[in-house]
Amino acid sequence: DVFYQMSLLAGQTLHFDVTSTFDAAIYVVSDCSVSPAPDSVCLAGADQVFECETESFAYTALSAGPVYLGVDFFGEGPDSGTFDVSIRAE
Repeated sequence: DVFYQMSLLAGQTLHFDVTSTFDAAIYVVSDCSVSPAPDSVCLAGADQVFECETESFAYTALSAGPVYLGVDFFGEGPDSGTFDVSIRAE
């Protein structure tokens, strides 16, 4: 897992896109100290496509504070791979 921290304002919406050379799963959590993240800290996510395709979702913060974007692989996963992350604010 790789995590990116960001601070959001209440009501702020971010759109996330991740394209990878592996079957990626992406998610936003309120706490990244435990992996895999328990359902209680998972706020949103996507795992709908396969390798070399783009996972996408939007998240709107209910309150101000930090959240963490996690990028992971689905299943057994590769020994290595690359990915591109795009985040845009609304």
